[in-house]
Amino acid sequence: MKTETIGARRRGRGDKVPTQNGADGTQQQAKWVQQFRAFQERQKNGRMRSWTPWLFIRYAQADLGFRPIPPGTTFWESPDIWIESSDPDPGKAVAGQNNFVHARVFNLGKADALPTRVDFYWANPALGLGPANMNWIGTEWVEVAAHFSLDVRCNTPWVPLFLNGGHECLIVNCSSPILDPIQQPYQPVVDRHVGQRNIAVIEAMAGEVVHFSVALSNLLPLMAKTTITARIEHVAVAAAIRDTQDQLSVLNLVVSHGQGAANTTDELLARFREGTAEQRRVRAWADFLASTDDARADLVRGVTDVDQRYRSAPYISSTLAERGRLVKQTSARGYLGLLLTASDTLMARAQSIESDELVVQEISLQSSEQRNLILEMGVPANARQGEFVVFHMTQKMEGLSVGGYTVVLRVVPGTPDR
Repeated sequence: MKTETIGARRRGRGDKVPTQNGADGTQQQAKWVQQFRAFQERQKNGRMRSWTPWLFIRYAQADLGFRPIPPGTTFWESPDIWIESSDPDPGKAVAGQNNFVHARVFNLGKADALPTRVDFYWANPALGLGPANMNWIGTEWVEVAAHFSLDVRCNTPWVPLFLNGGHECLIVNCSSPILDPIQQPYQPVVDRHVGQRNIAVIEAMAGEVVHFSVALSNLLPLMAKTTITARIEHVAVAAAIRDTQDQLSVLNLVVSHGQGAANTTDELLARFREGTAEQRRVRAWADFLASTDDARADLVRGVTDVDQRYRSAPYISSTLAERGRLVKQTSARGYLGLLLTASDTLMARAQSIESDELVVQEISLQSSEQRNLILEMGVPANARQGEFVVFHMTQKMEGLSVGGYTVVLRVVPGTPDR
């Protein structure tokens, strides 16, 4: 019988493979077909190992990339998005000047993410955001190595408007189009490829009243009751933290204060059905999470609540401006028109509310309707330099959280004008 040697030198052995001219060749061919069908069956049943990227942008310091994010979670304070500007304070945009947006993209997969597309967007300050609000800044193509993260700088300058004082919303989408594509752009709640940062940092003196405006948008195709709530934190940062951490890290610790533990084992296991690949992955993390609980507690121990028994409390009030329509691109002139007419004032002081959430405003919005919410936020008269007063505002449509915005008032020395 005629024989030939295939791959003997490469495999280090002289495997003699019968030709298909005889009965032995027919039997070998049948064996190969059987092996191939077994290979297909293993692949069909998901038993084959596949090495792919696994990209994500964190919504919080302890985020591990599992989605969806639990209801009621503050998802718009991503620590992985920040701004490079002429202001020495990291993370603060300067109106009318070139600013550069950064995003840190993680890859926890076993394959390099090549290529990875990172898209940067800005929007006017708003509680609920959708594609209609987005304004594209620029796109970068990068490689994110397996088990590493990468600081991606958008090299296209972004120039915020003076109308909003440089305070805008930022959203970043990342995607490895071939092996780990994005599924739900602009939706950080359900897609780990999306990060959102709606944070404004304003310097204010003790006793000062700060005014700030954000848009309310009904992105639903029907009229819906809209409720705006606020969670207020008055915190102090230990000197050891201020001396050892950069200003951006301190800010991220301040805004995450009071949110409670994220990604606990019980909470993660409750998200997914028994026997799914996601729950198996969660169980693999369980021991690791237990070993890091103390370390995560140490990370936030330097940020403490100011005791309100001996200090005056902050407060917040709101006014609704004239209504408008939500369009693809909202012009600066349109926003100025919204600010000119005010009505439906609702005042609510933090010290009169026992729960941790304060109802700031309630209104029914028509489909695609947009209103402007003008906020008045008071800093306690006896607040001390270096303290922070943080207003976490959430927009709920028929009880469902659709977005939010966070305003951080950093107390500086001085006496406000009366």
